[in-house]
Formats: sequence, structure tokens, C-alpha cells
Amino acid sequence: MHKQDASFIVRLQDKRYLKYQNKRIKVPELALRRKGKIAFSSTIKGKNYALKVSHIPVELPCLPKVPLNMVVVYGYGQKPMKLLTNQSIKNKEDVLTIVKAYMTRWRIEENFRVQKQEYHLEKVRTLHLNSLRLIHCFVSYLIGHHSLLLEKETCYVKQVLHRAKATFSDQKIRLKLYRFIRGL
Repeated sequence: MHKQDASFIVRLQDKRYLKYQNKRIKVPELALRRKGKIAFSSTIKGKNYALKVSHIPVELPCLPKVPLNMVVVYGYGQKPMKLLTNQSIKNKEDVLTIVKAYMTRWRIEENFRVQKQEYHLEKVRTLHLNSLRLIHCFVSYLIGHHSLLLEKETCYVKQVLHRAKATFSDQKIRLKLYRFIRGL
């Protein structure tokens, strides 16, 4: 990724080592040095999280002289989430942009999950590849349309979400996209 001059944000594993102040340090040890000065709140799957975020300038042992940043997010679980990025960090907004960009990836994963579970896209049988492409395209557009409607939170959207709560009272449907589709 570095050779392609592309911006990236990847999640770090605890087994890895990074260089910080010319010392080789394991990722969890380095993460514990910063407790998070930046406060941030987030809602995932209907649950609110109070997060603390920090960043540390680091290098990879195999890529010396390549400036990278490790972003540490406390509050999602027992262990902090550790992200590695080549994006420059100058202020608090840059750090929060990196965290939000990584969390957007979760939304993309949620969209794939909705395609499989709510629209049963994996069970579609067609005789031609072109037909399968059209069905996939249609479902993707439909989910995109639903996602845009959810962002606006109009009166119509609130009614559909309320209808989903009443219809599926025995199940907890936390993700708004699932609730919206079931309410329709």
C-alpha cells in the first residue's frame, strides 16, 4: 500500500511490533502508554459508546523513515482498538476523521449482511450471469436508497421504524437498516 501512494487505515494485531522513538515495541504495550485525551461518542448496533481516542507517531520496523500513525480507541471492548494509518494527523479533527472512516467500513459490512439476510441474495438462481448482475445491482441500489432515507430521519422513516418495533416485538432489531426493511 505504501508503494502505491494510497491512503490506508488498517487494524493492528497485538502480535505486531512498531518503532516508537527508535525502539521496537509491541503494539499492546505502546497502546497502553496513551489513555485517550480525545472524547468521542458513537452508536453501533443501537448501543451508545463513550470513546477515548489517542494517536502516536510510529514507524514499521520493515519500513524505516516512513511516517505512520497509530490511533488507539478505548471504549469498544476490554482491549483498545488499534489502527495504523499513513494519513497525517495535525489536530483532533484529523484523528476523529480516521476513526469515523474506519467505522464507515463497518457500515459497508452491514450492507453486505443485509443483502444476504434480508434480500436472500445468495439464494438467487439465474441462468445467465447478466441476470445475476442486474439483480445484484437492483438490490444494491435499493439498500442505498434505504440508507439515504435513514440518514434524513423524516416523519415517514420514523413511522416505518415504529412499525418494525411493533411487528417484531419479541426480537431486538438494533440495526436501523434491518428495522427499516422489516418495517416496509
